[in-house]
Amino acid sequence: MKLICDEMMATEDITDCMFTVGSLVSCLTCYDLRIDGEVIAFDYTKRLLVLKANSSDGNSNHNDIHCLNLESVKDVTVKKEVKREDVVNTQLPQINTSKVEDRYRRAVDERKRLADAFNAGAGAEGIKLWLQLNKTMSRDVVVSWDGDSIIVDNSVRIAPPYKADNCTALKTRANSPQNSLNYTKKLVEKFWNDQKLAATAPVAKPTAASVVAGGPQPSTPPAAAPVTAASIVAGGNKNSATNSVQPTDKPPFNNTKG
Repeated sequence: MKLICDEMMATEDITDCMFTVGSLVSCLTCYDLRIDGEVIAFDYTKRLLVLKANSSDGNSNHNDIHCLNLESVKDVTVKKEVKREDVVNTQLPQINTSKVEDRYRRAVDERKRLADAFNAGAGAEGIKLWLQLNKTMSRDVVVSWDGDSIIVDNSVRIAPPYKADNCTALKTRANSPQNSLNYTKKLVEKFWNDQKLAATAPVAKPTAASVVAGGPQPSTPPAAAPVTAASIVAGGNKNSATNSVQPTDKPPFNNTKG
C-alpha cells in the first residue's frame, strides 16, 4: 500500500510537501476513513498534520481536532490552499487556562461530594441515578449532592431510595418549581424502568446447531465491581452503565454552571 509519506520522502523540494495554516484538506487514512478539515499545524519532520473540523456533537461553538500521522495516510487532497505569504497569524488561539482550571476544580469537588454521599449511605443505585442524570441533563443544569440526597438544579431534591415519590421541590428558585419537579420525576421513572428491563432481559441459550456451527456462545457476564469511595473519586463505577435517558420534553431548568 502506497502511503502519502512515501511520496513526501521521495520529493527533493520539501516546500512541495508543506501544508500552510488555514488550508482546507481532505485526508484518506489507511483504514479508508475520510477526514476533512482546516490545517492548524504541520510538522514535516514528524509527519504530523493537525486539522480542525466541525464538531461531531453538533455544537457550533465546538470543533473536533484531528492529529494525523501521515505514516498512516494514503492520500491528501488540498481543497483550498492558502499561500504562505497570505498567512497573517500562524499562532494558535490562546487557551483560557483559568476556565480549564475552574472546570477541573469543580470536577474534583463533585467527585469528592459523590464519595461523601456514598459514605453517607447513598448506595449503588443512588450513584447510578446521579451519573445518569448528569449524562441526561444539559450542560447548564447542575446535579449535585447534599448528604445522601441528590439535588437537581438547586430546585428538586431526590431522597433515598431515589424513587419518583421521593422527589420534592425546593423553594429556592424564582420560577415555578413544579415544572422542574415533574420533569425530574419523569427522568427518575425512566431510570427505574430501564433498570427493570435490564434485569429481566432474556439471555440467549446455546442450541445444538449453534454449537456444531461454532457460533458465539453466551457467557455469564462478569459481576460488576463493587462501588467504593476510592473508585468514585477515581472516576466512578465503569461497570455500572445504564441506558441513556432521552425524554422528549424540554428541560425546564435554566441555571448556568458557569
